[in-house]
Amino acid sequence: MTENNTSPTPEEMGAKLDEEIKETVQDWAENPQNTDFDDLDRRIDAKVRRTLAGWVGADDNADWREIGLKADANTRKAIASWVGADETADWPTITGKVENRIRLNIASLVHAEPKAEPGTEA
Repeated sequence: MTENNTSPTPEEMGAKLDEEIKETVQDWAENPQNTDFDDLDRRIDAKVRRTLAGWVGADDNADWREIGLKADANTRKAIASWVGADETADWPTITGKVENRIRLNIASLVHAEPKAEPGTEA
């Protein structure tokens, strides 16, 4: 992993998940008493869920829904800041900003005047 609590890279994430799954399968294979494939599935799910929860800033015991909501909130906040929207902006606001930037950039490339938005002067 990277230093100073920075987010891991996608490569680091993949390597970490791969390592955790391999460790879990190895442990399961070495201790097969009273276990079955459902047990292996539960163990992998728990380990991967805990790791992903940590990466998105959710509680270690978070369920998949909570992890997804936290990941969505983090993603929305980051993209909103990239496009100049408020951190609390919803997806329609963010996509509207992106669309407006694209239109303005295309208009500047072809030297066209962008259409004035309703309620503004041309």
